[in-house]
Amino acid sequence: MLIAHFRVKVGDMEIGVQSVSRLHDLIDGEADPDVRMSVTLRRAATQDKRLFAWYRDTRQGKDTARNVTIVQLDGPDGTPYNVWRLEQARPVRWSGPHFDALANEIAMEEVELRYKSISWRSSY
Repeated sequence: MLIAHFRVKVGDMEIGVQSVSRLHDLIDGEADPDVRMSVTLRRAATQDKRLFAWYRDTRQGKDTARNVTIVQLDGPDGTPYNVWRLEQARPVRWSGPHFDALANEIAMEEVELRYKSISWRSSY
């Protein structure tokens, strides 16, 4: 099974992303709590500023915890195969595009999220 087909929801809004970094969970005390239970969403920079606005609101001290749902699809028809849910996720880092006049690259943005817990269920 390929995992090339997936959807990401942040709270109630679906966000198109190119990639989601490796999902992980750690037992308490096994790692530095400042570097555990995080995931990075990466996508082409567009005029959609929802990820940046979420980061900005968090940076301003607002309580912005949201559940993030990552749905693996069994193919392009969109039938859910696996579902991961990141509980109480908050953005902790936002990175904008790198500009280089000599490169032929797509402008990308990234947001790193930290979350309290993760759950995984099969949709079948």
